[in-house]
Amino acid sequence: GARSKAEIERMRKEMEEEIRAQLLANQEQMKDMDESFEEKLKRNREEQEAMGAAQANTQDRKSKDPHLVNLNEDPMLSGVIFHFIEPGEMTIGRKDATPPPNIQLTGLSISKQHAVITFEGSEATVKPGEQGAKTKINGVPLTGPTTLQHLDRVLFGSNHMYVFHNPMNPKAPENTPSKIDWDFAQKEIAKHKGFDTASAGMSKEQIIAQEQILELLPMVSEVNAISEELNKHRTFEVILISGAAMEGYGSKKGAKVVVKMKNLLNGNTWLWERGKFMNRRYMIQELYQRHLDGDEDVAKIPQEEDPFWEPPEDVLIGTANVFLQSLSYALDFDDKLAVTDYKGVEEGNLYVNITPCSDKGKPLDEDFFVEDPQELLGKPFHFKVTIKSAEVNKAKYSKGLHIKYKSYQDEDFTSTSVIKNTLSPEFKHSRIITYPAVNEDQLGYFEHGCITFMLYGVQEDSSNDSRLMKMTTRELRQMEQLQNPGLQRRGTVSTGDASEESKLRNELEVLRKKYERLEKKEKRIQDLCAEWKSKPVDEQQFESFWRHINAVANSSGNKLKTRVEILNTALQSHKMAQQAGGGAQNGSNGSINNSKACVIQ
Repeated sequence: GARSKAEIERMRKEMEEEIRAQLLANQEQMKDMDESFEEKLKRNREEQEAMGAAQANTQDRKSKDPHLVNLNEDPMLSGVIFHFIEPGEMTIGRKDATPPPNIQLTGLSISKQHAVITFEGSEATVKPGEQGAKTKINGVPLTGPTTLQHLDRVLFGSNHMYVFHNPMNPKAPENTPSKIDWDFAQKEIAKHKGFDTASAGMSKEQIIAQEQILELLPMVSEVNAISEELNKHRTFEVILISGAAMEGYGSKKGAKVVVKMKNLLNGNTWLWERGKFMNRRYMIQELYQRHLDGDEDVAKIPQEEDPFWEPPEDVLIGTANVFLQSLSYALDFDDKLAVTDYKGVEEGNLYVNITPCSDKGKPLDEDFFVEDPQELLGKPFHFKVTIKSAEVNKAKYSKGLHIKYKSYQDEDFTSTSVIKNTLSPEFKHSRIITYPAVNEDQLGYFEHGCITFMLYGVQEDSSNDSRLMKMTTRELRQMEQLQNPGLQRRGTVSTGDASEESKLRNELEVLRKKYERLEKKEKRIQDLCAEWKSKPVDEQQFESFWRHINAVANSSGNKLKTRVEILNTALQSHKMAQQAGGGAQNGSNGSINNSKACVIQ
């Protein structure tokens, strides 16, 4: 039914009380919010003032006190971290060190007691904090106490790059640029690893290769550090392989930047192209993050899933170039060639013979020598490539050796059989190459080209050395560097020097053989002169003498005597024909330009 007036009044009062209470609660909330906002604003102002004071203090200290300032690949993140050097000793290392270091760093290759900087007077020195701690000063590994100079570049571990500033002694070493950035520091590291970092006069391909090197070096350093932490027994290195080492001397392809991975337990090596290395690096970073997160399965990861694992493959030991200039004179080439790797280091020798031959493979004798290569144009030409044997220096390649090579216009490589269990393989390989009619391109190949023989070694997933298994990856990498102290500095010496030597030797051999033939010509001319002089005056016919000399001068090889005899016979026949015809040869006027002798000549 209808509500009474008393009930309605009661309900109205209750609603008024609820609304009044809600309003009071809202007022209290607003009061709290106002106070909180004022407190936050006050606190923020205090922080800004403190920050401003700190920045002012930092700016003031930067002009007075020695300090380290960070470098980063991103220019916006460079120059934002400062570590001021206090008088006395300051330690650098991880935060879990005891006692805690003055400057705490985290990340790959940072040791607990990584380095110690001592500042006395106006001079700062730095030394390793413990054995194996990795620090570089201006790209050079730190091995003992070193004085830090103004604007020196200091790399702690794999990626903590700093520039040292010393306002108390602001004289920088000669040739130090006034502005130092990340790229300059990376080029410096690359230079001390053996890479050429000068950009003046470089081609577009060379500039691209340099950029790739500078990009890959810090990445390879990072992967090496992860390999050490996870104890993967692998080491990585950026290398530059010339076009000559990949496809032969004179290759139009530029140098190629690749990453070399080496198994430190059995010596197996692999070459990864840039793209493959970048993909593996991402996988390696993911694996390392799992390790940091405490995933125990990282230590038990299956071999096929391990980004550090790769199935064995044949490795390119080195190359040897045979220049073909001798073929343009129809001469053979027979020599022992040095086999050099991509760094120019001699890895062994190869015994090769290249000789002109018949279509059946029978070698041509010296009678087929030509003085002018143009004489070969339009004529069929055959030559035989014979790979006799090789000698290899390193015992690890005894598992199997074979050779690949290409000749002009070959689409596929020709390969010898694999010879196992020896370092002195007898390949006994031969192949006849035929040109039905020599053209200008093929003649140019003879005169300026070469055949590059690539010596490969078979690699097997052999058992690891038990002695090396007891050593950590860091110890193995240090041992590797000690055993090959010049390896980093030699970096990427191309095979150009060995190729140039081979080319010069080939040219020298051709010149020697040509000289021998000239000596024979000279001797024959001298004999003709002596023979003519010994004749009675009435028999000294100049025309006959001149034709003999001309025949010798325009002949080659050992056919000199035969050609001269044919010429004499032809001339005598021609003389008898003239006498029989009364000396009247219409239109000839005594000329012998159409004689058989001239045709032969």
